[in-house]
Amino acid sequence: MAKSLFNLYLDDSVKQKAMAKLIRLNGETTKGQLASFIRVKINEFVQTPDEEVDKKLLLNVLEELQECNRKGRVSRL
Repeated sequence: MAKSLFNLYLDDSVKQKAMAKLIRLNGETTKGQLASFIRVKINEFVQTPDEEVDKKLLLNVLEELQECNRKGRVSRL
């Protein structure tokens, strides 16, 4: 599977909390654990049948998009 670079905005505090939790639960790694987590979660979403996708998750995505649009922090990827 070919991978390509994909940039996104992520609040520093969220990034640090996520990395700390991954280290606490999964142990220390050299690097890449957060990126791997994001890839796994996106893959889980893609493989979930449409009718089984959590509606609250979709609502949260739209709310996050609106907030980022309001702050002018939307990637155009």
